[in-house]
Amino acid sequence: SGDSSTDGESTEDHTPPEAGEHSSHDDEDASESEEKSIYTNDADGEEEDEAAIVAALKERLQPKELFYEKSDTSDLRLHQFLHLHQMKTGGTSLDHYLRCALDRLRVGQNLTIPYGNIHECSQQRYYACRDGEDPHCMWRLTNASFMSYCAPLKDLEKFQWDTTLGDEIRAITVLRNPVDRVWSMFRFQTKSCYRCMNLTDVYDLIDRNQTGDFRDLCLKQLMNHETANMLSHSELLPHENAIYQQEPQQSSLVQEAVDNMKSFFTAIGVTEELEQSVKLFAEIFPWFQQRVEWSKMTCALTHDNSSPSNNHCGPNGTSHWELPSHPDEHTRKVIEEHNQLDIAVYEAAVR
Repeated sequence: SGDSSTDGESTEDHTPPEAGEHSSHDDEDASESEEKSIYTNDADGEEEDEAAIVAALKERLQPKELFYEKSDTSDLRLHQFLHLHQMKTGGTSLDHYLRCALDRLRVGQNLTIPYGNIHECSQQRYYACRDGEDPHCMWRLTNASFMSYCAPLKDLEKFQWDTTLGDEIRAITVLRNPVDRVWSMFRFQTKSCYRCMNLTDVYDLIDRNQTGDFRDLCLKQLMNHETANMLSHSELLPHENAIYQQEPQQSSLVQEAVDNMKSFFTAIGVTEELEQSVKLFAEIFPWFQQRVEWSKMTCALTHDNSSPSNNHCGPNGTSHWELPSHPDEHTRKVIEEHNQLDIAVYEAAVR
């Protein structure tokens, strides 16, 4: 089972599904878009050699079998599969799909597979684990073969998942249009994170450095959070957000994130084509397929963590404040102004 206890600070539910609870639903919170490629190009916009791109794609899309390496705690090599969970991109749905595929491997192939998950949305627990204050949590993650990881890539080495030490990590992630992701986060946590304020007013407080006791994680979700998670060496500093909006295509942070898309990740999907992304992952990882010949268990994508039916932000504090599925043009513009790095990274991912 996953190491997914929370400390009351979680902004997203990561409860594993019960056995057999794997049904498919439309992702009604994801915006519709035209079909997108899920490979990357250089952030400076220069054309890569087409033949080299095709060759790299063919190599990357080759089916990859599991690494078997028996130990006292596992039948598989440690540190071999990672899901970088980006909040409000369909990550919880993908986590539940992964847990189904993992349970199926354990039962159908009679394998012992240690699994761990860690999510910075439970900040107190995350820092305690990362900084070694929770030895049990640290042990689970350092001795895991599969992991769901919702935190910056730069912290991975603290859990001993480190390609420089010889780990051959197969990593996947899903990115989402930054405006849609921020708006989805706002609709999901309208009261607990953003105190029933208009999103533009929250941004105004950020710009005037008057956020008071707003939770740090809630504010970070509004500013280039996808880029921050994709950085393996640098750190994105929210108080320098205004600087990041200047010439984002030339940003070293964007370049680092795009380089990691190419060198670290086996495959990257997009929320707008989530079902197609899962099919791509299944082409690369045969055990990830919806159906396999060696098991009767079927794994399907669920729709989890949709916006609440009552956000308790209505006039009397208990009724619902009905928010549209998409922001108005003014709000969209404000979101874009504060997420230029994420926009550049997302455009590179779908190019």
